[in-house]
Amino acid sequence: MTNVLVSQTHHDGSYALAFPALIDLTNTYNASVTVPICPGSTINLSGYTMSAWIYVTGTDLGSETFLFFDAWGPSGMISSPALMGEKLNTLNTWQQATTTFSSPVDADHVSIRLNDPPSWTGTIYVDSVTITPP
Repeated sequence: MTNVLVSQTHHDGSYALAFPALIDLTNTYNASVTVPICPGSTINLSGYTMSAWIYVTGTDLGSETFLFFDAWGPSGMISSPALMGEKLNTLNTWQQATTTFSSPVDADHVSIRLNDPPSWTGTIYVDSVTITPP
């Protein structure tokens, strides 16, 4: 996704990352934002916990919509569902999402991905992302 913005809608601090998206099941099945974590090198994320505060606005999300945290590098990828205290279909409220990567992957990038909503238009705000070692 290339339309990433800095937003004053935030959980803590002064700003959050925002990415508006249009998902149409005939063309796009997910919306995601990706950042490098180890430019020029990789880190094995097995056992690391990734968390972020997420705020979703827009049209209703379907009951089959999931949030994933992905990590990858030159030798592979791991995808892990982000666990939340409430269903992801709750709009307009900050929710903390967390996952622990259980399989080894030498990663140099991570992403946060909204996967398989029905037709959806909205904005995803991301704040306070952390990656904590075991």
